[in-house]
Amino acid sequence: AYELGRYYLYERDDSDDEAIKWLKIAAKDGIGRAAFLIASIYEMDYDDKKSKKTALKWYRRAAKMDDDYAKERLTHLNSDGTENIDSY
Repeated sequence: AYELGRYYLYERDDSDDEAIKWLKIAAKDGIGRAAFLIASIYEMDYDDKKSKKTALKWYRRAAKMDDDYAKERLTHLNSDGTENIDSY
């Protein structure tokens, strides 16, 4: 599931929904990097407050699965999912 999710994310430009579908399956199986990629999609590709909160939720899940990228990203976000300029 993880590799399929990566395929749809990186090889198919119009397939965020399909990527998310497969990455959620991989995240459910405990792959932290899958949860991180889901968070990244929500943070970067959808520009609304709900999506930013969804991204924050997935970053937290990934961090709980010991994903270092998610832990790093969380240090740069406020609790509402917006950028924390004080962390730079």
